[in-house]
Amino acid sequence: MPIQLKNANLYAKIGGDKTMEAYKMKVEFNRLFDKLKAEGITQKVFKANANISSGTLMKMLHNESVTTDTICKICDFFQCLPEEIMEWIPDADYEDKQKAKAEVQAQIDELQEQLKKL
Repeated sequence: MPIQLKNANLYAKIGGDKTMEAYKMKVEFNRLFDKLKAEGITQKVFKANANISSGTLMKMLHNESVTTDTICKICDFFQCLPEEIMEWIPDADYEDKQKAKAEVQAQIDELQEQLKKL
């Protein structure tokens, strides 16, 4: 007996062929630059003391992605948590995707329970 998801359209919404659609989230570093300004630290001094390259600083100025290592260096420099230097902005349909993902996971859990009973 083939196993079928209750809502194939729901499955298609989140990737269809067993792959999740990529989130289009955005990270903004405005908090970092506000913090630098508030503490009177120039970008040049910050780069040198936090061991951040010019290229990485430019990425942050343009709200592009940086490595977790860079985030750690900055947090070490300020002795702060990531949310104090950056803000995560989810894509417009993030909540819908999370709901769809939860519904599919519930179906998977239900099917796994059925499989155990076979």
